[in-house]
Amino acid sequence: MIIVPPIQPDFALQHEYSIRSQFTDETFDAIVDESPRSFGTLGNVPVSSVRVERTQYNFATTLRGEYGWRDGYTFRVPQAHLTLKGIGETFTQARRDWEHRFHALFQRLYSTPSFEMSSDEATEWKRIRSQIDINAYSDLIPLTAREIGQIRFGAASYPTEIQWVDGRRERILLDRVPRIIAGSRPGQFVEAWVERDPLTKQISQIILAERIGSLHPLNEAQRKARWANLPRAKLPTTDWDWPDRDQR
Repeated sequence: MIIVPPIQPDFALQHEYSIRSQFTDETFDAIVDESPRSFGTLGNVPVSSVRVERTQYNFATTLRGEYGWRDGYTFRVPQAHLTLKGIGETFTQARRDWEHRFHALFQRLYSTPSFEMSSDEATEWKRIRSQIDINAYSDLIPLTAREIGQIRFGAASYPTEIQWVDGRRERILLDRVPRIIAGSRPGQFVEAWVERDPLTKQISQIILAERIGSLHPLNEAQRKARWANLPRAKLPTTDWDWPDRDQR
């Protein structure tokens, strides 16, 4: 950290005003340290979780985030022991940049098998696992699957239900489904990417959908006919004799 001489009063007031303008009066005192200023660390704020869109990471303990200034606004969480630094034109942007960097790092390492990680990645993943309850995070991940079903209207004049090909029937809300479902006619079959709550298994939203042709279960005669018409492999003939087990 580079400590500079005391800032002149007029500049200090101007600098403090620029900081205050980014926060409410209630949060300013918690964020900006009133100790002598430096161009390294300007203040700190508690960090108990990170949320990016609908994904949230809860830290095991509350960590200390540090706002700073070094050729721009910065944000770091030294107690996380990660080589991440957020940068932005404001304190808010710097913190958001750090959260996005953390989110991208977590998702990349979470989806990487341990045997494919480099030594640096394995070290960072170990540090993340010491801070985040991975099992609790996994329990909060929405379930996404491709499903096929048939639109039903019920008593309404618009789609209110889908009957899936396995016989299940579920109610749907038009503000949580694509327009292609809202504009479908009764009996229309759709192939949909469905996101479900990981705990209740209820539909959270239907992300994508595509209209497809009608589907009907095959009867016994149709199944036998389809099996009989499957292409057969034509293997070359050979004079090889496979050795007996005892000769291998």
